[in-house]
Amino acid sequence: MWSWRGLSLFGKVTIIKSLLLPRVLYIAPILPSPLEFIKAFQTIIYKFLWKSPDKISRTAVINDLEFGGLKVTDLTTLIMSLQLSCIGRFLSKNLYPWKAYLLYLLTPFGGELILHCDYNINDYNISPIFYEEMLHWWSDFPCKSTPNNYLEQL
Repeated sequence: MWSWRGLSLFGKVTIIKSLLLPRVLYIAPILPSPLEFIKAFQTIIYKFLWKSPDKISRTAVINDLEFGGLKVTDLTTLIMSLQLSCIGRFLSKNLYPWKAYLLYLLTPFGGELILHCDYNINDYNISPIFYEEMLHWWSDFPCKSTPNNYLEQL
């Protein structure tokens, strides 16, 4: 419906940020977000933005306005940051009921210690998928060996 309104690029970016992304981001911190889903959703976003195949690279569109971009939110990075915030809450001193469940899942692999080590998530069978994805993102996170630095940034 919005694509029929003849919006400018900035108008479309506003619609994407205010109407499309919040619907996905509402459930992203609690449900798995497979890469296939993220790619499909990004295709929908960019098809709406351009009404055709991409006219410029998606990386360029994500850039700030001062660098020639449109400041479109990168969905992959946003979902990754939401899932990584769960790791930050897990490592914090606060008590949450879900922390006991995650600790139970991690116990066969060293418990909380695995979060301080380099690991390949494919070597472990962790379910539900949400926790597997979360640990996958964490394994790629550059400062996982020093979680206190990460916690200070929260």
